[in-house]
Order: sequence, then C-alpha cells, then structure tokens
Amino acid sequence: MAVKFTFESQTEIYYMLKALNQTQWCVENGLLEMDRKSLKGFQTLRKKFADFALENP
Repeated sequence: MAVKFTFESQTEIYYMLKALNQTQWCVENGLLEMDRKSLKGFQTLRKKFADFALENP
C-alpha cells in the first residue's frame, strides 16, 4: 500500500516530522501508551514519512 503525502512547503514537512518524533519520544518514555497494533502502525507511518522527508529536501 503506497502512502501519498502532499504538503504546501518544507516547513509543513518539518513540523509533521517533528510531531511524529515527539510522539515517538512520548511513547518511549511512557508518557503515551499504544496497543501493539497501533504502535506498529504508527512506527511504520513514521518511517515512511521520514523516508519521504529525506527524499524531498
């Protein structure tokens, strides 16, 4: 399943990646809980978005 991201500017990409990374930090530090299925889906989305951000500097 392909994921398609559309953004108006690099600033939007930056803030989206920042939000995903901060959410991951909260999960890792026990401030936010997710069940295994949700966590796996979130981590997959975060990885795909990070790859997208690297491909679109």
